[in-house]
This record gives sequence, C-alpha cells and structure tokens, in this order.
Amino acid sequence: MPVHLYKILYDLLIGDSKLETSIKGEKKIGFIQIEKLELAERILLRKMISEYTDYIVIISSDPKIAQFAWKVGAFHFMEFPFTIAQLKVLKQKFEEVKLTSKLVNKKIRLGYTGGYDFIPLCEINIILGQGDYVTLYRQSIKSKTYTYRISKIEKVIESHFNFIKLTKSIIININNVAQISGNLVKFTGNPSTSLELSPRAIKTLKDELLWINI
Repeated sequence: MPVHLYKILYDLLIGDSKLETSIKGEKKIGFIQIEKLELAERILLRKMISEYTDYIVIISSDPKIAQFAWKVGAFHFMEFPFTIAQLKVLKQKFEEVKLTSKLVNKKIRLGYTGGYDFIPLCEINIILGQGDYVTLYRQSIKSKTYTYRISKIEKVIESHFNFIKLTKSIIININNVAQISGNLVKFTGNPSTSLELSPRAIKTLKDELLWINI
C-alpha cells in the first residue's frame, strides 16, 4: 500500500492522542490493498493475521473482494478510491469496537479435578478430543487434559475464524502454524508443538491457510 495512503488511514484512526494512548501495546491495526486474490496477497494477509493484527482493513477497487473480506473475518472493507463518508464510517466503527472490546470474553473456561483454567484463545495451538476429554496444547505451557467434549468447545469458538476442524477429533489454531513439512505441522511457541496429520488433513489445512476455496 502506498505510504501516503497508509498515513491517511493511520492518522484517521489513531491521530487523536487519547485514542493512541488507549491502543498502544494492546491492539494492532493493519491495512492491506488487494486488487487480485493472487498467492502473494493471500500469504501477506495470512502473515498479518498470524502476527496478531487485531483490526485488518482490506481496501480494493474490486467490490467483489468485499465478499472475500467478510469470509476471512476482516474488520472492515473499503472500496478504493474511498470517500470522506466512507472514512467516517471506518472511524466510527473503530471507536465503537474499542469501547466494547474490553467486554468481549476471549478466554475459554475448562474444568479439571479441583478447579478451572481460564485460557486465552490465542494461546491455543491444538485441541485434541477423545470421548469426554480434550487435551490442549498451548504456546508456552505443557499440554493438559480436561473433562470436556470437543463438540462443546466447537460451539465456544465457532465465531473465531482462526480455528478450524481438521478431523472429528482435531481442531487447530491456524494463526499459530509456523511450518508445514510433508505431513508434519509445527506451531509457534516455546517449546514448539508439532502434529502429524493425514495427507487429506494436510490438504485441508493448506487450503484454509490461504483461503484457496474462497
């Protein structure tokens, strides 16, 4: 995206010193201009999401890209060239979400013998289900098993586009995928986590990573 265009949008949203203070260190805004859904654009967008960009605004002169933006869970779509009215809508939408974001529960509560864990969704790499139990693999904490059915977790995370179900018993956070080598998937974190999948599951994962079927 041209630097001057990025500056206009950035100044629009956080040029206000009070607003800038409120988001510093908490939220990231990303702007990406897409004219064609080529592989390079898909990779860049996925990288932005994997680096925990909270608000992604997709800009395009092709109105068909709006549907793609909606399907991948972008914060906002703006047709280029945009008008002052469209800029005002973006600013209003951003200010509204800032006011409500603190109320959104982005953790999942899972019980174990003797208590509960409240787990941030962004920390989860893999969810493995087995009957009445699930095992969670996280970014920096060793795996742990809970008395919880994977079907119940699905309902909790169904609005989060970064979680995909690869098989009946495997859900992964594609934002935390670091590498795919053959049938082995490696995840970010310390220590890192890896999972071997079937060729069919690997194909599904690769398609989801780049939104090939959208």
